[in-house]
Amino acid sequence: CAKRHLFYAPHYVHPQRGKYWLGAPVSEVRHVTAYHSKAVDLWERYFEHGVVVVNPSGAPHSIGLPGKYRPINGVAKTAWSIPAHDAMLLEAV
Repeated sequence: CAKRHLFYAPHYVHPQRGKYWLGAPVSEVRHVTAYHSKAVDLWERYFEHGVVVVNPSGAPHSIGLPGKYRPINGVAKTAWSIPAHDAMLLEAV
């Protein structure tokens, strides 16, 4: 789907940083097809203050990230499970 290549900063308004809290993109959109030798269908894009990971598939998939990230007001970790047909907005710690 062409829309996967167009996603930018989500319209979520961060409680402290406001609108566009992820900042400008610092990478292109990347299709992740394998993680720990398992087939996955994930898309990721890094921003100044975090990363967005999108799972368009019908199954949950896991991904490891370079460094610690956390969901809003959540626990920081380096690996995440993204539910089917969902996405995660993660801020860098």
